[in-house]
Amino acid sequence: NNDFAEWIAGWGELSDNVYVWHYAFGEMLHSMAYFENIYADMMFIRDCGAKGLFLNADVTAFCLGNLRFRLMSEIIWHPDMTEEEYNERRDRILKEEYGEGWSWVLHFIEIWESTEIGCWNCWGFSSLISTGEFDIEEYSRRADEMYSLLERAYALCESKEEAKAVGKHMTEVLYRQCYTSYFKAYDAGDEEKLAYLDGRYQRAYDILIEVGLDPKALLGFGGNTFAISDNLEDSAWIDWIDWRDSLTAEGAVQRPAPEKYTK
Repeated sequence: NNDFAEWIAGWGELSDNVYVWHYAFGEMLHSMAYFENIYADMMFIRDCGAKGLFLNADVTAFCLGNLRFRLMSEIIWHPDMTEEEYNERRDRILKEEYGEGWSWVLHFIEIWESTEIGCWNCWGFSSLISTGEFDIEEYSRRADEMYSLLERAYALCESKEEAKAVGKHMTEVLYRQCYTSYFKAYDAGDEEKLAYLDGRYQRAYDILIEVGLDPKALLGFGGNTFAISDNLEDSAWIDWIDWRDSLTAEGAVQRPAPEKYTK
């Protein structure tokens, strides 16, 4: 990010015709939040003398893309707004997107961002999970807290659109909770935790159906579709197995996979 900032500032010194290609994709079930710094980033780009932005991102995946677009567009039209004015517009847009429980969603986003530790270009592109851009242990520890906040917002939804917006976040939280916790519980032989995760996974799957989404044809980046397995065990041993090393507790001995997945 420091490199990008230096380049933008440098081009601003060389030209009065600078346009910024703003690249922030959402990705399947593991998008980056990129929310807290919107105002500061846009003010920086403005102060560098940029004439405009090309917002290259999608709004179909499990991400905050639509929210970011709306907030960035507000600043583009009102580049001199104060941070207080921006926050007022942010809250209004959150309410329009998520309904009366918008403040619970904002709290969820704040916790979500607190678990992030960085990113890289095209993080986790076209894969169901990713492990490098957030603190796995911290996310797993706070997943129930995040889900509880979203449950409160979900209960207050008054339209299908609001329910879908909140429900997609609920699914992402539960799905991430499962893949960040499953192999640790499996290697420890923790049957109680595995049963709990099985319930969480089933709830994630059911929410998709509740809000009118097809778990076998979910929209990801660019309108492409992806699917998730209908049970936790298949997801772990078919969809997540390539990441097992990074999802294994430090110093843990990996137990052999269930026999049906070794044939």
